[in-house]
Amino acid sequence: MVDALYAAKDEHGNLSQIRVTDFSKEEMALFGTLAGALFGYGAAGEEGALLGAVLGEMAAESRDIGLDRDDMDEIADRIPRGTSAAFILLEHLWAIGLKQSLRNTHGAVIASGWLTPSTLISLGEEAAAAAEAANR
Repeated sequence: MVDALYAAKDEHGNLSQIRVTDFSKEEMALFGTLAGALFGYGAAGEEGALLGAVLGEMAAESRDIGLDRDDMDEIADRIPRGTSAAFILLEHLWAIGLKQSLRNTHGAVIASGWLTPSTLISLGEEAAAAAEAANR
């Protein structure tokens, strides 16, 4: 599990949150480096990959990967009183057991998707195009 947030809101609107990861500090740094390099490559080729790798590692070391404070606040705002939600960024092998556990407890998977190397490169390309359009 790369990052997870469990949030519950009681009937009075009081919020409880638990955030966890299975990654060690070293694994998080490696994950950040790889993700940053792929995103950077999509944005600016080889030069972008080098910069992205450095920035990705820095983001991982400062714990700026996965769900950020804004994401957690938005999740908290959207949860109705008396309910809970879990948001999980995980490696694909864990998804099989998790999905079955959710089904067994009458939970629901609302959305899922894959963040592949090609997806990260495409996101970098889109970010570069959006930045270029904004600078015109």
